[in-house]
Amino acid sequence: ASTSSACTTIAAPRLSGPNTQSLVITKLIKAGAPVAKGDLLVEFDRQTQLANALDRRAELNDLDQQIKKKDAGERAARSRDDGEILLAESSLSRAKLETSKNELLPRIQAEKNDLAVEQAVATLNQLKTTYALKRKAAEADLQILKIRRDRAENAMRQAETNAKRMAVVAPIEGMAVLRMVWKTNTQAEVQEGEEVRAGVPVVDVVNPKAMRVRARVSQADINDLQVGQAVKIGLDAYPDLSFDGRIAQI
Repeated sequence: ASTSSACTTIAAPRLSGPNTQSLVITKLIKAGAPVAKGDLLVEFDRQTQLANALDRRAELNDLDQQIKKKDAGERAARSRDDGEILLAESSLSRAKLETSKNELLPRIQAEKNDLAVEQAVATLNQLKTTYALKRKAAEADLQILKIRRDRAENAMRQAETNAKRMAVVAPIEGMAVLRMVWKTNTQAEVQEGEEVRAGVPVVDVVNPKAMRVRARVSQADINDLQVGQAVKIGLDAYPDLSFDGRIAQI
């Protein structure tokens, strides 16, 4: 809405995200009706936005469950991998202990003990390398789910905000004046049940106590005018009426 002390223009809201097609007017104040601040002026069909918000909320709940399941699975996998590394470290310790007896053993047995140590070291190193790769992969998968969750939450909040914007109330006190729109090559007042595009003015709230007049002035007279100057305003249709005013802008 664009607002001044004399008039407020209410337009069809510009929505965020997808589903920003034309809006259907479901409620509209009557032309000429008195308006108090906070009164409902116009309401648009919010079913699309509500349905979109519910879909995004369901998607958000599903992703929350996926994140919990993924996190629990990763904790279990990490525990298993930790157990395998501890077992491999224990095997390496036993293999090294056996090599301490090599001087007392036949050469073939001593060589077997050395090979057992080499194999235990290789197994442990492989487990540690695999462990690190598994943790990085799991963290990447979890991060992807969190990004999807954040996007779903943002989309849900957008849809909820859009739904709230379907009802527009008067920001000032005044009188409702319905705007004219094009209908099959003619102009007529907007009505309930009609579709309007985002940003199209629907209704004005005018303050009869502070009306604004826009007038053309001859270039020959413009130098005689200045902001703040008192003026008299007359209407061709009502020559007997005269209104006091003051120049606000030139």
